[in-house]
Amino acid sequence: EQIVHAYSGWLYEPSNARGLAEAIDFALNLGDEARLTMKQNARSRAIELFSKESMAQKTLNVYAELL
Repeated sequence: EQIVHAYSGWLYEPSNARGLAEAIDFALNLGDEARLTMKQNARSRAIELFSKESMAQKTLNVYAELL
């Protein structure tokens, strides 16, 4: 939910050491501009998904579904 592969981070299959190593290698070799873009994307996504307002609205949506 939080991570969008190659946009706000990297995903790999659990227990996939090679996938993890490739993701780490890719992250360590990002240029400054790409690293800044990734950081901004991750922050924007976290704010969008997990702000107080967003979480309150999601809670209200659950209540509405239950009623």
